[in-house]
This record gives sequence, C-alpha cells and structure tokens, in this order.
Amino acid sequence: MHRDTTWHTDWNLKDPNKYRNSELYLVIDGISETRHTMMDRLDNLRADSIVSGTPVSKLQKIDRLRAAAAFPDLGGYSISVQTGTTTAHVRQLPMNNLSDYEDRQHIVLNLGYTSKANRALILRFRGVKQLHFKSLKIMAVPFNRTYNRRINQLQQTGLQYQKVTNDTVSGYTDLTNHHRIMTTSIPYSTGWHLQIDGRNAETFRVNTGFVGAQVPEGRHFIKLKYKTPGFKPGILLSIAGVIWWVIFSLIYGITLLMRYRK
Repeated sequence: MHRDTTWHTDWNLKDPNKYRNSELYLVIDGISETRHTMMDRLDNLRADSIVSGTPVSKLQKIDRLRAAAAFPDLGGYSISVQTGTTTAHVRQLPMNNLSDYEDRQHIVLNLGYTSKANRALILRFRGVKQLHFKSLKIMAVPFNRTYNRRINQLQQTGLQYQKVTNDTVSGYTDLTNHHRIMTTSIPYSTGWHLQIDGRNAETFRVNTGFVGAQVPEGRHFIKLKYKTPGFKPGILLSIAGVIWWVIFSLIYGITLLMRYRK
C-alpha cells in the first residue's frame, strides 16, 4: 500500500481577541480533492530514494505499481484542526465504502470553547494528494450574559402543559405578537402530522433533520401525531387481498362441486 503523508498549514487569525470566551466553529465550503495516480506513487518512491540515498531497483518500481493498481486512491481523507488546546477531526470515507459513503462538500467543525485569544489554527489533512476549499470561515458564539439571557428566553418558549404519549406530542405555545419557527428534537419523518388549534398545518425539516413548523402569532394549541406512512393503503390492500382470496376460494369450491355432481 502507498505511504500516507500528512500535510499541514498554519492559519493566522485577524483580531484574535474577538474570539475569546466563545465557542468556535470552522465552516469549510466547496471541498474537492485531487487523488493520487499510479505515477504519483512512483514519484513518491523516487523522492524517498533521493532522500535516503538508496537507488530504486526495477523490482521496487514494479512492486509500487502493483500496489497502486491493487489499492487505488478512492478519495478517502481525514482533516484535523488544532487550536491552542483542542483538536477536532473529520473524515471523508472512500468511495468503496458503499453503505456509508457521502461526498462531503460542506463541513462544520466544533473547535470547542476557548477563553484565550487564539492567534492561529493548524490544519492537517492526509489521504489524498491535494484538498481544495472554496472558503474557510471561523464562527464564534460568545458565552456571556447576553448569550445566557437569550438561552433563557428560548427555554421559556417551549410548549406549556405538554403531554407526550407513544405517538403524540401536544401542548400550548406562549403568547407572542409575531410569527415564529417551532423546532423540535424529533427526527423528521413524513409520518408526523401537525395540527394547530385543530387545523392541519405543514411540517418541514429544521436543524438538518428534525421536525419543525411555522407557528402564527398568538397563543395556540399544538398537536403532533405520528401515523405510519403507507399504513392505510397497506390495510386497504390487505383487505382487498382477503376479499380476493375469499372470492377465489368460493369460485374454486363451486367449480369442484359442479365437477363432482357430473
């Protein structure tokens, strides 16, 4: 197999003081990669021989080409980002991992909380020849009194008099004078049906994969109920199948009876 080289670069941050007392996120957009070719593997072998001062034999070249053919570069790589005290990792699986493969072109890395002014980030990657990014951004979420007050306000907007059963969540919203987006921790599925004050309302995905909805101003009774997708059509098809089986059995029985009388 080919040797996996780790590449790294330092990213100096402008005005590092504004990232103090914050939780940092690195947002990477437009990711693409350049993969190793068979000739790249052979060039690596030549470079190693130059550094070590050992000549490369024809047999070593053939072995390296065989290894490159047997284990091609399928685009798998890993990225690590190091701050002063924290290291975050993310991995792109290769294409031959069919069950879990996903071409990741957008990544958000949580770099954790920092109370200090970090002057630079260290980015490392390994696995492919080159990685290309359209943009790298640092987002800082401050943890201060304003943040705590906002969190407390959001916590107060949860459903009141909430009731939860196996397939239903219900409760009352607080009184507001503006529209808002309701977010939940329920994984999104088309089986969840929403009613606001007894009237059907649409749901949609929020926070990537959870049930959400738009709630009008005022105080409302919210009811989310789960109905297995395709359950009613399945029941109807089952009933139709039973009816068909009964009719077929009757026709078959009558046919046998008529033959017996003859």
